[in-house]
Amino acid sequence: MLACWEEQMRPALYTTGSLLVVAHGNSLRALLMQLRGMSPAEVEQLEIPTAQPLRLLFDDEMNLLP
Repeated sequence: MLACWEEQMRPALYTTGSLLVVAHGNSLRALLMQLRGMSPAEVEQLEIPTAQPLRLLFDDEMNLLP
């Protein structure tokens, strides 16, 4: 997921300003683990509801905002 973020998603988000990502829960957990700097133990506890949008906001340098 990190390679996909760096090579595909991040450049597209920077260019377009918004991006829709649809994926399975574990893929999303892997991405959030990297973006939020979570430990494997923390990400195991992360619940991602099915079919509910999760909105992430980034600053101008593509750092995840709280």
